[in-house]
Amino acid sequence: MEEIICPSCGAKNVEGAQFCEKCGTKLFLVCAKCGYRNSPQARFCIKCGASLVEREVPGMSQGLLNKIAQERKHLRGRRKKVAVMFADVSNFTSICDKLDPEEVTILMDELFRRFGEIIYKYEGYIDKYIGDSVMALFG
Repeated sequence: MEEIICPSCGAKNVEGAQFCEKCGTKLFLVCAKCGYRNSPQARFCIKCGASLVEREVPGMSQGLLNKIAQERKHLRGRRKKVAVMFADVSNFTSICDKLDPEEVTILMDELFRRFGEIIYKYEGYIDKYIGDSVMALFG
């Protein structure tokens, strides 16, 4: 068994560990494109050059971001059964007629934030926002 040395505290960790058992530091970054294990400080894969920096998504847990990154390499060019959810605001046009544009923006920002919380809670992925609608994928 190969030990993995934590770059932060120097603790020895068992093979296959993803986080240090002493300090919780991420031990390496797995490239979503080729699967190579890079150092946790790497921004690009040293094997294939792919970016290792995941964009931060408000409300999405790091665990879900990691899961998406890992699954991405297996999903390219494959079909998979998913559930697609569309949600939109009822009577959006009439609401816009009654509110100031800044108030509409504040309302929609809050609504999309709440959509995101619920979608991410159930490990969904927001595919896109379209006007007053959100499209999310599950599975």
